[in-house]
Amino acid sequence: MFTYFYHQRIRKSVALFGTLFNDIYVIRKDKTGKSISQIKVPLAYAPREKYLERIRTNPDLQNNSQIALKLPRMSFEITSIGYDPERKLPKLNNYHKGVTNTTRDKFFSPSPYQITFQLNIFAKNQDDALQVVEQILPYFNPQ
Repeated sequence: MFTYFYHQRIRKSVALFGTLFNDIYVIRKDKTGKSISQIKVPLAYAPREKYLERIRTNPDLQNNSQIALKLPRMSFEITSIGYDPERKLPKLNNYHKGVTNTTRDKFFSPSPYQITFQLNIFAKNQDDALQVVEQILPYFNPQ
């Protein structure tokens, strides 16, 4: 009944969402305001509960060498995939294949789906988290 096809649309959507947040940096400063270090915030596709459980099992992540989890870090995941009826086109559309009007082919319109992502930010102190948020929010302003 079904023929096999795989166009990697969902996979490409996940990769595209991840590339939006690839280049986020946190700058650590000393008391005088001089920059000590610049840290690239790692990003992974993983559920939030995975990182929360690792943090809960060992809250002192800096001194323990058994768990390789450095903060700040970000993760993202798909929270829902749903059909979007507002963007649906008619099921059967006609288009001209040749130069004349006598040749027509029919094709099926794609079904629009909406993929919802959740981005999680984990940080040990508030300043690191605020630096990450301030680098993300300007790109998501409503019109």
